[in-house]
Amino acid sequence: MTHFDDKARDLMAALESGATGDQLRPFFHPDAVQVEHPSRVVPAGRTRALNAMLEASIAGARLFASQRYDIQNTIAVENRVAVQLRWSGVLAQQLQDHKPGDVLEADVAMFLTYDDAGRILRQESYDCYP
Repeated sequence: MTHFDDKARDLMAALESGATGDQLRPFFHPDAVQVEHPSRVVPAGRTRALNAMLEASIAGARLFASQRYDIQNTIAVENRVAVQLRWSGVLAQQLQDHKPGDVLEADVAMFLTYDDAGRILRQESYDCYP
């Protein structure tokens, strides 16, 4: 594993433990960008700057009682890490046809680009919801 593999694993562990908002800020460069490619949940895809990302983490924490990031594989090349993971979240509240306690799952391919200080500059993900 490289230094950046560890950083990616640290981020997933923080998310899984319930870190949100400013607790996540140290993982990211101030000019960080998140790109979510089109999926069933976000059909048009979306791009967010850091503050919008952090706000979304707070909203997500309200929606889910818990989340799990089961990393299946990582590949690091220079300052980029590709992460293959299985995400699952237990709903805390109603979401469309899903009730509290239901588990949502996705297979995710995430690509993280880091600066020299080990902060994420770009987070790009492809989420596949079965």
